[in-house]
Order: sequence, then C-alpha cells, then structure tokens
Amino acid sequence: MAKIYNNPKEHLVIIINTEEATKLGFGIPQFGGNICICGTCNSITDDNEIYYFASLNEVMCAKCAQTYCNNINHYLDSNSVQYEIRHFNHVAAALNMKERAGTSPGGKIVIYNVEDTRYENIDVKESTDADNYLSSTEFHDLKCYNGE
Repeated sequence: MAKIYNNPKEHLVIIINTEEATKLGFGIPQFGGNICICGTCNSITDDNEIYYFASLNEVMCAKCAQTYCNNINHYLDSNSVQYEIRHFNHVAAALNMKERAGTSPGGKIVIYNVEDTRYENIDVKESTDADNYLSSTEFHDLKCYNGE
C-alpha cells in the first residue's frame, strides 16, 4: 500500500510496491509477478520498497532514494513546485491515497487529507494551489514543509 516518505529535504515522495509501480507505468509485468527498475542505478528494486519522486516523475530503489534525498537540494521556485504537486496529486489519486499536496498562502508545500471536510472545496483535479481555498489560519493542522 502506498505511503508518503518523509525525508530531510522534503521532496514529495511516495513509497510504492511493484504492483502499484506497474499500474503507474513504471513496472514491468512478468509471468509470476512484476518487477521495477531503479531510474538511477538501473537495478531491480525491492518488491515493496520503490520510491516515486514527484519532482522527477521517476522511481528509485531505497539506496538511490536515500542518497538523492540527502544530497540534492529541493528547489522551491513556483514552476518546480507546481510541477511536483501536479505529479504527486496525479499519482496519489491513481493509487487511491487520501493525501494530496498544495501550497500554503506563504508558498510552502503542504500535505492534506481529502477526506477532511474542512477542506472539501479543494478540487485537486482542477487546481494544485490551495491558496484559493484556505486562509492562513486554516493551515494550523496541516503538515507544512520547510519548518512551518
């Protein structure tokens, strides 16, 4: 089952298995199961620990994901953030995850739960910018990246 991977540079990353990777077009269906190849080192990944990076729209094995998260800066210019959020929300919806990403009024990336009725006006398919729907006081219980 897909879950969010918390990392030191706060990239939007989802941990998936080979079945989910195949559903997203990253896995390779085979007789008897699926496999997935790391987009960085080209090795076969562990069946239940594949890291999808929304900023790259690519999957990695655990070792490469750890190296990437520790060494690569997370650029937060508006175009990069919109691209990352768009890909994250598309994959999260395809995997039936309850979490989505958006931005706070201050431009920080936030993760929120689509089932939380306080945020029911957010249309994640039409907009990736939560600024249009939430005031800054409503963000107190959202998971904000970048220390907010």
